[in-house]
Amino acid sequence: MIALVLAILVLINYLGTRHHKRFDFTQTKLHSLSDQSIKVVKALREDLQVKAFFREGNYGKGRMADLMKIYAYHSPRVKVEFIDPDSNPGLVKRYEVAQDGTTIFEYKDKDNRITSTTRRTSPTPSSR
Repeated sequence: MIALVLAILVLINYLGTRHHKRFDFTQTKLHSLSDQSIKVVKALREDLQVKAFFREGNYGKGRMADLMKIYAYHSPRVKVEFIDPDSNPGLVKRYEVAQDGTTIFEYKDKDNRITSTTRRTSPTPSSR
């Protein structure tokens, strides 16, 4: 009987490592993306480069990292890089970052930037 229980646990563990699935049991679906966002991110044909400029200690960095993990979960095309503006002044100048917490999304020849980690922020499009 013990061997059967152990075999079942090993099988469940094996399947769990092979077929990762996330569940969001929060009432407001705090850790989930909208169906439209999932559809868009899964349809990416090229890599989406995300450059997040956050100083150490910025409380928004953790929130942005959590959000980017959710996007990356839905598509391997989402590539995220966190950059400390104090350690990388050249990149700050190159991307014209004026505010701590700025995140730049680069896809093909366009980029969008946001300066907040709340979900209601609309990106401001620009062309490179």
